[in-house]
Amino acid sequence: MKEFNKNLVTVAFTIVCHSSAFANNIIASKMINKHAKQTLSSVTKDGSSNKVVDALDQSTNNLVNNKIPIGRSLTDVVMLTPGTVKGYTAFGNLPAINGASVAENVFYVNGLNITNVRNNTGFATVPFDMFESVEVITDGYSAQYGRYHGGMINAQTKSGSNEFKAGINLNYEPDFLRESSPSVTLADGSYFIDNRASEYSNIDTNLWASGALIEDQLFFYVLFNPRKVEYSNFVSDPINPGPNNKARYQVTEEDPYWGMKLDGYITDNNLLEFTLFSDSSNNATQIVSPHGDTIESRNGVDYTGGTNWTLKYTSIITDDLALSVQYGVHEAERTSKNELDDNPVVYYLYESAGEFVKQGQFLNFLIDEGDDERQTIRVDINWTLGSHELSFGLDAEKLTANQRTINSGGAYYLLYVDDYTDPDNPQFRQVRHRQYESGGSYESENIAYYLEDKWQATDLLTVNFGLRSDSFKNADGVGENFSTMDNHWAPRLGLTYDLSADGRTRLWLNAGRFYSPIPMNANLRLAGNETYRQDYYAFDGFADPILQIPNISGTPIYYFDHYNNGSPPENYDITDKDLKPMTSDNVNIGFQIPVTDNWLLTIEGTYRNLAMAVEDINVDASFNRYLEREFNASCTRCSGSRYYVLANPGQDVTIKANPDYEGPLQYQEYTIPAADLGHAKPERTYTAMSFSVEHAWDGLWMLNATYTWSKSKGNYEGLVRSDNRQDNTGINTGITTQYDLPGLMDGSYGDLPNDRRHQVKIYGAYQITEQISLAANFSYQTGRPVNAFGYHPTDESAQAYDAESFYAQGQLVPRGSKGRTDSVMTLDVSASYQFDLDDSTVNLRVEVFNLLNSASVTQVDEMWDDEDNTIAVTSPLKSASYGLPTSWQTPRTVRLSVNYEF
Repeated sequence: MKEFNKNLVTVAFTIVCHSSAFANNIIASKMINKHAKQTLSSVTKDGSSNKVVDALDQSTNNLVNNKIPIGRSLTDVVMLTPGTVKGYTAFGNLPAINGASVAENVFYVNGLNITNVRNNTGFATVPFDMFESVEVITDGYSAQYGRYHGGMINAQTKSGSNEFKAGINLNYEPDFLRESSPSVTLADGSYFIDNRASEYSNIDTNLWASGALIEDQLFFYVLFNPRKVEYSNFVSDPINPGPNNKARYQVTEEDPYWGMKLDGYITDNNLLEFTLFSDSSNNATQIVSPHGDTIESRNGVDYTGGTNWTLKYTSIITDDLALSVQYGVHEAERTSKNELDDNPVVYYLYESAGEFVKQGQFLNFLIDEGDDERQTIRVDINWTLGSHELSFGLDAEKLTANQRTINSGGAYYLLYVDDYTDPDNPQFRQVRHRQYESGGSYESENIAYYLEDKWQATDLLTVNFGLRSDSFKNADGVGENFSTMDNHWAPRLGLTYDLSADGRTRLWLNAGRFYSPIPMNANLRLAGNETYRQDYYAFDGFADPILQIPNISGTPIYYFDHYNNGSPPENYDITDKDLKPMTSDNVNIGFQIPVTDNWLLTIEGTYRNLAMAVEDINVDASFNRYLEREFNASCTRCSGSRYYVLANPGQDVTIKANPDYEGPLQYQEYTIPAADLGHAKPERTYTAMSFSVEHAWDGLWMLNATYTWSKSKGNYEGLVRSDNRQDNTGINTGITTQYDLPGLMDGSYGDLPNDRRHQVKIYGAYQITEQISLAANFSYQTGRPVNAFGYHPTDESAQAYDAESFYAQGQLVPRGSKGRTDSVMTLDVSASYQFDLDDSTVNLRVEVFNLLNSASVTQVDEMWDDEDNTIAVTSPLKSASYGLPTSWQTPRTVRLSVNYEF
């Protein structure tokens, strides 16, 4: 590490890209050199330290200094790895790895899982300058880790030493040096995408210090990260709505992040590590009218992030035995508030045209309050027996999601307006009063045990064999398990043959099975406590004329609707009795050879297959067919939307149900055959070949270049859908619309959304003088497949989902058959100048992202049938916005940085 930064003092860290890693269990991930900078290491049986390259001796390792121009997030680091692509932008800045969706990765910091608890999309934001190393594992990993099908990102933070150090750095991305994405208009001149007011600026400051609180025993690293992010764009004017009446939506983030790391040696062989950081943020939003006036009633605050901490104890008990115990907590707030949230929802329903008109003074139809927590515990034991290194342990976590959703003001009033009797003098006729509330405290438990043997079979052959047992439980809002999946065994195998006997020329094979739990989002959506009742009253004037709240008095008139009474649904009819977890099988082979002393060539192939998926499916129609055939009775409760069951599509489904109230059918278990259900078996395969050459840093320059050919094909993207305009406000992880009905799957097989057939990634750095260095980061990838979605021409149940089928004006259009978006080419460059100032060092740096300001289209509108202008679902019109751009590659941005260290 020190040689790599030979003439630089920057915020530097190591990026270790394991495109084919079957990593040995690193029981003591960090042992501190008390008189020098800490490095990532493993502990051998004699207590000495090996570099990470040696510890992960079945890996392809690329050491990259962060002087390479990349963004300041874990995703941007991950994007340097072969086989990774940017996911759908509405989900955030997230990577899709080796054909998996963006919701199938896990992110660790110092062993703490910081992945989004609720829907798996995203992760806690660690102050970027805290990172010491980032390890990206995309294939064939150890049995000690699991619960993902994409990649594992394992970051380590900085620590202190006996030498006191401190510094400050400033990173500034000004809006005046940033370009904007284009705007798009429709044929009538109205804006489909309006980026005319797009602005973004970011000021990020880091103040840090490290050293020893007690020499040789207790070390600290602390960082404080003041920041200010501002961005804005046009939205529809809430006061005077219209296609071209615009107001400015502005967001400001300025809560500081912070973090710390403590390392304490109880003895030379007993280490205690404590990590603490916060990404709590209260993001202020406001809407400014076209005249420049702030619309105060539209101001709001989004509460995000939380406090994260972990405590780890490592003990080298004997020369052959080591123990590690770790406990940690990840927290995240999930609440949005607005000044109008106390006002109820009010609409008028004009009966002659069936038109709903918004009234009252509310902003959000539904108000959400919530928070998430993940508690984790790990116990790892490493025992060396001759040529065998045995590792075994426990990997457990408890997830909790608290959620409450209500209508704004706790009520929804619908006033029926009789404009039939006297159109010139419409009168209020009646009022519908809706009370809706859902929520509760939901829990999931994920527990795994693993055993692994790293066997040095010969001087040249190393064999890794591991076995992991995963168990998953999901509970409803009152603590009852609605899904229990116990003891699913995941074998892992790794073979490495050292052709040169020095570790530089290697041939390897990795294979393994991987399981993942049901996302917590399913607990809330399928097993939530819900109150949903509607009562109807004769209109009796207004209790509050300003807010238009009607009087509610007396008993309801003639009928009422009570859908749910505040209890969760029965667990036995929302989950298949024989449910199995999402499962994938992976194989990776590779060959690595040094071409010269400084050049390394790597060739590898990857194959991934989705063996099992978990989705919610509607079984009403198929359940009824099955009952009529087998029991000569109908399912009178099968209303078309009664039975949504969490199941494995393509498999039989067993539920316990009372299908006909008081009819002849018994309350019992029923097994609906897969043939009756009619759902296609989920398919997702990923095949890739990667070729890379690397010139290691020699004090003057370095270069890494990779070409990847890959194909991602099937009928199922994964835990999220990124092809049907699903946005981040409604991420239905694990319960997407695709498998709800068989008709929605017609034509669904083809190139999947994250398929990028060709990728080129090249990055490097050159030291011109001791003070000046240059670096560049180039990437090229072909575009994503394009679909055409519309109404199903014959399946009435699928038609109820609107334009969600693979049809365009009644014609079948198979997945991905409408061409591709633009290929995307990006060139980022940087230059830095470093000089000494007394006993301190100053580094000035400028980075230009997307130097050529390329504006390739990365996403388009894929809705062919117009949902807003449809005469009949069997003869829909084509949408005027089909095929128009909805997203572009990030425009040119400039970041200016100064770093002062002493």
